[in-house]
Amino acid sequence: MIIAYFKMKLNRGERQDFIDEMKAAGAFEQARAEKGNISYEYYFSTDDANTVVGVERWESLEDFRNHLSNGYVKELGDIQANYDVDFEPNLYSAEPVPE
Repeated sequence: MIIAYFKMKLNRGERQDFIDEMKAAGAFEQARAEKGNISYEYYFSTDDANTVVGVERWESLEDFRNHLSNGYVKELGDIQANYDVDFEPNLYSAEPVPE
């Protein structure tokens, strides 16, 4: 399993505008419908009201890379470019721990 974990700090306090624009673009639904997507979630930081934390889980690295090559992902980058965002991406390979 691949886990993409990222933090986005919106420096001008436009967190909700940013999320609303991402929703309007259909970002969440499109990602969740992709082959290999396990989950695609955004959360708000409890430490900083202007920070959004994203956690995506994918079945394989190939599925994640295919996700990045989709046209709507470029559109999301264009949306992000409209905001003053510090973007901190991290990518991990993980396996569930047996119970």
